[in-house]
Amino acid sequence: MEQETNALTEHNELARIYEVLEMYPDMVSEVKKVVELREAAGEQMTMDERYRLSIAYKHITGRLRTTYRATVDILPKARTEQIGQLVQRVQDKLKADILANCQDVIRLLANQTVTQDEGGVFLLKLRGDYLRYQSEVDMTNEEFKEKAREAYNEATSVASEVLTPTNPVRLGLALNHSVFLYEIADDHNAACQMAHATLQEAVANLGEAKKEGQPEVCIILQLLRDNLSIWSSDSAADE
Repeated sequence: MEQETNALTEHNELARIYEVLEMYPDMVSEVKKVVELREAAGEQMTMDERYRLSIAYKHITGRLRTTYRATVDILPKARTEQIGQLVQRVQDKLKADILANCQDVIRLLANQTVTQDEGGVFLLKLRGDYLRYQSEVDMTNEEFKEKAREAYNEATSVASEVLTPTNPVRLGLALNHSVFLYEIADDHNAACQMAHATLQEAVANLGEAKKEGQPEVCIILQLLRDNLSIWSSDSAADE
């Protein structure tokens, strides 16, 4: 038992070090070992460990998603058919890497207990996020879309019951859930309504967030405002 505890501490510390050094593939490797040790001991990950898992995969998957979107932009502009085929080959590889990374996260979260608190909301949000990323690169896969919808809906239901309107996890969930509704579910009205309602409720309770010293709250609120502005412009252009 002591040996397992020492190994767990070592992998957690290495994950922290790799995060500081921005060595995210190595951070992912250490986070995976932490999850394996927790599962072998029949234990749940701590909140800090869940956050590190999120950070590690966010950087890896985020870079892949950005590059994938770049190939979507340049593919129609390929100078020749041969270049277009090469870009397509790169895009296909990126798609496979994104799907694999997302499946990794979903698998690592599978044995975590969803509790009726911030930790449970965070788990459901992560699951929804990575299913959404899979949907982004495979829009024909209805299973990804429906499972993402289920995770986001459950997370939103729990968050509304147990978290304050200015809780950063609840706000981050609303931000990502509304993006899912707009970009994946193609439900623009629901996306705008969710973003608007979240903003109104959070602004009405902003004093609590400032009192608790949560600067990320203001950042998320601004992202919600930015999305609403863009979505409103898109709606006006479509009319």
